[in-house]
Amino acid sequence: MLFNDEQSGLFSFLIGLIILVMAGVALSVMADSKFSFARSESETKGDLTKGESEIERLKTTFQERGHELSRLEPQRREAEAACESTLRQVATLTQREQELKSTREDLLQQIPAVENGFAHYRTKYRDATWAAAAGESLGNLKTRGGREYHQVVIVRVTHVGLEIRHELGIARLQAPDLDAALQDRFQWDNSERLAHLKEESAYQEAMSAVTPKKTDLSDPQEIGKGNPYAVTETKTALDTAKVESLRRKVMGWRSNVEQLTAEKSQAQSAAYGRQSSVPGSLETWQAKAERLTSALARAKAEFAAAKADLAAVAPDDPLLHELEKP
Repeated sequence: MLFNDEQSGLFSFLIGLIILVMAGVALSVMADSKFSFARSESETKGDLTKGESEIERLKTTFQERGHELSRLEPQRREAEAACESTLRQVATLTQREQELKSTREDLLQQIPAVENGFAHYRTKYRDATWAAAAGESLGNLKTRGGREYHQVVIVRVTHVGLEIRHELGIARLQAPDLDAALQDRFQWDNSERLAHLKEESAYQEAMSAVTPKKTDLSDPQEIGKGNPYAVTETKTALDTAKVESLRRKVMGWRSNVEQLTAEKSQAQSAAYGRQSSVPGSLETWQAKAERLTSALARAKAEFAAAKADLAAVAPDDPLLHELEKP
């Protein structure tokens, strides 16, 4: 029916209409494409213009930075040279630090030997100085507390201080009471002084425990109470206790001298042998022999002083005659 003559015009009309629509669509597409191309071209040209402007700006900045770099180049070279110099100094200081550490270790290892040597020297010096001071006249002596002694003669120097003889009798002055010159000369040690005072106190307490009760001579009722010879007996008991105390002191120092003499002989023999150091100690046999020599000299001085004290109280004591025998 579509191909009837009556409808052929209508069909042709529809075909033509479709063609016209398609042609319009094609023309619209082509126009849109052309417009889009034109717009894209315009945008591209704008971007190119902007890019050229940015390039020019970057070129200007590059030139400015180049000039700035050229201007700063001398400073950079100076800084580089200073940095290299600093690195060399750091290397030198590092090496110096290692050398100082090594030196420090060596010195730390030498300190015990130096201290030991100084202790030996100090002991020898004190022994010789103390022994030589006996009998020396000091004239008038004033203590730090203000007390003054006249016609002072040194009886002996002890760890506690000075034992002196003066115009009114005898006295013992402790080291802190003496002036700085005497303290520097005799090199007293406060810890040794306190230790000896503590020993003396303990000894006196022990002696007081065994000493008979002393009669009060200020009380007439006590004199001759029950026994007319009470005072004499008490004094005799006290004298006997004192003599016994002095005898023990003499025997103690004699034993000390004998022991130190044997140890000194052993150390001197070992010092000439193959062993250089005392087993279990850093001290050499030679150093030990020197130390024992100083200790022996001091012990002999104390021994002699103890004998003199005993002789002053009991000059006919059998112990003194025994010690005089060869």
